[in-house]
Amino acid sequence: MRVEELEGVFERILSMRESSLKVLVYILVKGGQITPKEIVDGTGLSQNSVWKAVRRLEAAGLIRSLERGSYEANYGLILALLLLEIQKIARFVGEKDNE
Repeated sequence: MRVEELEGVFERILSMRESSLKVLVYILVKGGQITPKEIVDGTGLSQNSVWKAVRRLEAAGLIRSLERGSYEANYGLILALLLLEIQKIARFVGEKDNE
């Protein structure tokens, strides 16, 4: 994925359904390899909601399939997105300081 393709991804993450964000946060906090059943048990979401969220998150590149039925966070992509957002904030603050 090129840097140009990352533009707007952070905004799409923030506009995701609450269930997708809940699943992403759970995977990030839990760390390592995780199954949808563990996500269901840990979040209280329905199995259907978790499966839909996992598919959306995987399509967005935020999680990746390790082997059949287990996933992990794509920390590299998530870190890149955060760094780009920090850069935008720093530019904005710098512009405000120069006004």
